[in-house]
Amino acid sequence: MRQTRDELVISGTSQNRRYGWPGLLLLLAVPQLLLAQTQPRPTPGKLAPGLQTAAAQRSAQTVRVSVTDNAAFQQWARQHLPAARVSQPSASARTLEVAGLDAAALARLAASPWVDFVDVADRRAREERRLSNSDLSVNAIAAVHARFPALAGQGLTVSVKEQPFDPTDLDFRGRVASAGTFPGPPSDHATAMTTLLGGAGNTDPLGRGVAAEVRLATSDFGRLLPDDGQQLTQAGVSVQNHSSGVAIENYYGVEAQEYDRHCRQFPALVHVFSSGNAGAQASPAGPYQGLAGVANLTGQFKMSKNTLSVGATGPSGQVSALSSRGPAHDGRVKPELVAYGEGGSSESAARVSGISVLLQQAYRDQRGALPPAALVKAVLLNS
Repeated sequence: MRQTRDELVISGTSQNRRYGWPGLLLLLAVPQLLLAQTQPRPTPGKLAPGLQTAAAQRSAQTVRVSVTDNAAFQQWARQHLPAARVSQPSASARTLEVAGLDAAALARLAASPWVDFVDVADRRAREERRLSNSDLSVNAIAAVHARFPALAGQGLTVSVKEQPFDPTDLDFRGRVASAGTFPGPPSDHATAMTTLLGGAGNTDPLGRGVAAEVRLATSDFGRLLPDDGQQLTQAGVSVQNHSSGVAIENYYGVEAQEYDRHCRQFPALVHVFSSGNAGAQASPAGPYQGLAGVANLTGQFKMSKNTLSVGATGPSGQVSALSSRGPAHDGRVKPELVAYGEGGSSESAARVSGISVLLQQAYRDQRGALPPAALVKAVLLNS
């Protein structure tokens, strides 16, 4: 190599190459540029809104991921995320939880070719408004009781997914599944929702629910993913009520995907969600960010396509101001249905869950089998 005052000549095997000093600086910088390009960065399209800020990425130690191939991802994670802990929180092999992450590891995870989406892990669920009153005449349920007295949910089981209701309540006597295994103290909200859905009216005639003879089961809402479908089926559960929520989330996440997959695997099981009681609030992220009064459903699991979300109306039929509204992030209509709920959409969902039980019973009594959940949903939306 010989050097002149203003240029550098590098001898090669085929020919000499001449570089001016600017070119030399660029040449020396190329390896650094290539190295910088190989450093993984968070992929916004793969990250849930709650993980897209720098602060969230620094604090996200556990996330939930949707993968295209479980075995391939596990092998990739052992190589690229050796300190992370991977577990499978549900029956679906395509949904995994990854713990022990820092911001750099989260970026590598989002850049994995086997990852479809990176979502937040379980958030704290909360009950959505306490029952203040009940009026079964508003949605013509009292008329159904009068015209079809044999329809009361006999032989069917409904699950109430929130905190446990009171298994000793007289209105549930003789109809509580696995009463001795209830976790923790009973919740007034869960007891009220269960009464509205399936109370017998033993303590007060006004305490009679929509399906007064249905069998009742509880499920913990601390786990936001769907329950084990095989266990629900073995317990005879055909409807699950979800009168709870988290913060406003306007996107289709892993939980929504899992509920849609759950509905396909167990096509007779009806999932009913309350839309939420954040009707005046604005979504913090997504295409409707900052617009008050729209796109404010409380939980991305309510964005699922094969379930039913229910908003609240007052006695006059007008949608309640506190009832959460759509649309979904992709423009789909949400909630699909509204029902009377003077105290909030929790009541509305419980009422629709009870009506779903009556529809299932009527179909079963005539056809000998439960109807598909899609048919129950279609009847509710078109009647």
